[in-house]
Amino acid sequence: MKTPWDKGSLFGPHRRRERGLKRLGRAAIIVVAAGVIAWLIRDQAGFVVAVYEGKRAVDRHDFAAAREAFQRAWHVRPQSALMYDCAGFLALQEQAKGWKNAARGNYIQARERRLRSNFLINHVKEARRLLDAGRYEQAETELEHALLLSPRNATANLLQGHLLYAQGRLAKAIEQYQKALTLAYGSAEIQSTLARVQEAKSKGSIPYILDRNGAVLAALDVTSRLPTYPSDFLTAQLVGYRSSSHGYAGLEAALEDKLGGNVVTLTIDVGLQRIADAALGWQKGSIVVLNPQTGEILAAVSHPSFRPSLVDKNWGRIMDNQNEPLKNRAMEGLYEPGSIAKIITSAAIMETKTDVTSLYPFKCKGYVMIGNETFWDWKRHNMIPSFSEAFNQSCNVGIARMVHRLGAASLIQFLRSFGFSEDDHIPLDLPVAKSKAPLELESQTALASAAIGLGRGFRITPLHAAMLAAAVANGGVMMSPILVKEVRSVTGAVIRTAAPHPYKIAMKKETAAALTKYMVDFVHSGIGRKARMIRYQVAGKTGTSGSSKHGLNGWFICFAPANKPELAAAILCENGGAGHAVAAPLAQRLLSEALK
Repeated sequence: MKTPWDKGSLFGPHRRRERGLKRLGRAAIIVVAAGVIAWLIRDQAGFVVAVYEGKRAVDRHDFAAAREAFQRAWHVRPQSALMYDCAGFLALQEQAKGWKNAARGNYIQARERRLRSNFLINHVKEARRLLDAGRYEQAETELEHALLLSPRNATANLLQGHLLYAQGRLAKAIEQYQKALTLAYGSAEIQSTLARVQEAKSKGSIPYILDRNGAVLAALDVTSRLPTYPSDFLTAQLVGYRSSSHGYAGLEAALEDKLGGNVVTLTIDVGLQRIADAALGWQKGSIVVLNPQTGEILAAVSHPSFRPSLVDKNWGRIMDNQNEPLKNRAMEGLYEPGSIAKIITSAAIMETKTDVTSLYPFKCKGYVMIGNETFWDWKRHNMIPSFSEAFNQSCNVGIARMVHRLGAASLIQFLRSFGFSEDDHIPLDLPVAKSKAPLELESQTALASAAIGLGRGFRITPLHAAMLAAAVANGGVMMSPILVKEVRSVTGAVIRTAAPHPYKIAMKKETAAALTKYMVDFVHSGIGRKARMIRYQVAGKTGTSGSSKHGLNGWFICFAPANKPELAAAILCENGGAGHAVAAPLAQRLLSEALK
């Protein structure tokens, strides 16, 4: 009997060679297959890495790097659904010319290639990010894609409701919120949002500018699609107006790119604004009230005012009014400061420890000769025993005598520290006119005039005047003024918020404390007596500028309570008379109501 190993056997040596060749072939196939698999794995890994790199580059807005990474991925899997999705996402985020058509076109290609919600780009999450940032046009394209991919996603439907609300389409928004609620039954977030939008629909308007307490200052009428201004003339120069015939003004113009769909909250307290408006009465001028610790503008009134809802109807009368009702006097009006500038001069004398004791007592005759020129006081004060009494009586001659001892260089240094340098410009969302002071004092008369706030080269806005008082109240630190507290998107996410920060270090804390005592005495026993209050101590300073022929501008700047300041204010009565006679009583009226 033959064995498998006998010669001539079916399983003889030639068969063994055949089996060996077969085993060799199988091994070769395995090696090749392993190589192919390794290549595919390596290629797939490279694809995934490239796609992830592209997505991260888009997130950090490095669009050139994103494009390069996505191109590498495209070479591995050209015309895949994911690659079209990435291309659409890049176009949407980059916002180059024609971005909307490019994004939508690529998204359509991705869906036609049966794209499903994928691990790389969560379009619902990306849509929320866009809505949170107030980027509504991009969010619309992203949400359209997200809802076509996941039509029963409750979050996507909620976000679509937010978008419709931001667009002012309340009825459609309510339908979308109701649909979202059926997909996420019992959701507290959707229920509260739905209730808020239903309330807005019943009122017929969508608020978009609020005061610090939530009072509506501007809203969009859902029927006419026109803005309405519930605070009317009270905040007209601040909020401004929108007119198809006459353009935009105020915050309507300054925040035009932030208002569509967002809610802007101001630092203004409309209740305090009403008090300031009533205090100013029929007087032409302005009142500005600040929080001295934060710089927040709590009130800013300008008289005369106008009715922003009736701008088109009343345009002719507004333009013919020589009192310029459209002018935001609080921030754009420039006036000679007069004696309120003595705060700066006094701070300079105190902080430099200039010895002025030997100048007192002296008899004020109502004028003093400086060289060959007569330097006039506003009245004859007779005997002035001290620096404090010169401040108390706002004696021009007394201040002039002291500033000559102080010197021009020191006064100019302090004018700069109070915000009058060439490069200073108060930052705000609304235009603010640039205050100016004479910074080249070539004569002793020019020095004396600058010390008492007079001269063609000396001008200040009511806002800046309020900041002078606030700097004393805040221990010498002048805070940067804030008008826009925050901007929130339709989702409630904060797009922008304002943090208090210093604008100038005007003087040392010790100087501010000494100046506060002078200002308290000025109101208690000096010529600022008409601003006195029974309940609180007021620290203040009057000022008068202009001329009897063309009209005197009366100033009063102050803060209260003096020992723990809550408010700092500037009152300007344009062509109203002397500061101690007209502005100080208005300050008393303002503070009595504001500090109740």
